[in-house]
Amino acid sequence: MGFPLCATWATAEDVLACGEVECEGDAMQNALEAATYILYLLSKRKYPGICTTEVLPCASQAPGIVTDGWQPSWGWSRPWGWCCNPRHSGLTCDCGSGPSQISLGKYPVIADSVVVTIEGVTLLPDEYRVLGDRWLVRMADADGNPQCWPVRQRVDLPLGEEDTWSVLFDYGAEPPTPGVMAAAEYARQFCLACNPDGDECILPARVQSLVRQGVSIAFGDPIAFLNSGLVGLPVADAWLAAERYGDRHAQAMFINPDDHVRTIPVPESSVS
Repeated sequence: MGFPLCATWATAEDVLACGEVECEGDAMQNALEAATYILYLLSKRKYPGICTTEVLPCASQAPGIVTDGWQPSWGWSRPWGWCCNPRHSGLTCDCGSGPSQISLGKYPVIADSVVVTIEGVTLLPDEYRVLGDRWLVRMADADGNPQCWPVRQRVDLPLGEEDTWSVLFDYGAEPPTPGVMAAAEYARQFCLACNPDGDECILPARVQSLVRQGVSIAFGDPIAFLNSGLVGLPVADAWLAAERYGDRHAQAMFINPDDHVRTIPVPESSVS
């Protein structure tokens, strides 16, 4: 299996900005991918990077239904999600010939990146919009008439031919700046660990203690770090801890102001 994410969080330039290291080519790329993937998993898979894809939405008929055209009980074949009928999406459709809203199958969709092409003609951006970072909505025409997405999709023909259409778009999320810094720090340590002369590497090793020139040094177990959701590096661990702390304390709450009103008694002598 290749690298499962859309892009590494940091670049070789980011790594070298943390300090000189003899690491280039495949070695640098491997270090970046390893650092990115581990941090991605430890940060609850929230930042896969920005991905670009092109989908060919295609209606697939539900079992037991034999009819032509789009029906409310049909769904869009995987991975493009379901058509917009209330049973599956909670959305409404008022188009008899096809759905006005479809799922693009990826989340979150970056709205200003979407390009829709139907039979070789690219729609104008004001002819559709993205709803909820997931749903592609066909807008009504200038006279207010509802417009629907095509039902037919000839996947056996080149795009641009009759009964073909596609949606090109970006999706995903980039890590915040601390995440980029964490990936650069972590990747640099991977590079140092692969260098046989890399005494500078500070990645925790599975050594509990070491005595050198009469000085005893204790090391943390890397498995213990990973079990606690950390990697043993200052910047990376600070960011990972902040991500988890923020998730726990970012929940919405309701406060009744009546419960927080204090009545301060006024001395009678001060009342005129």
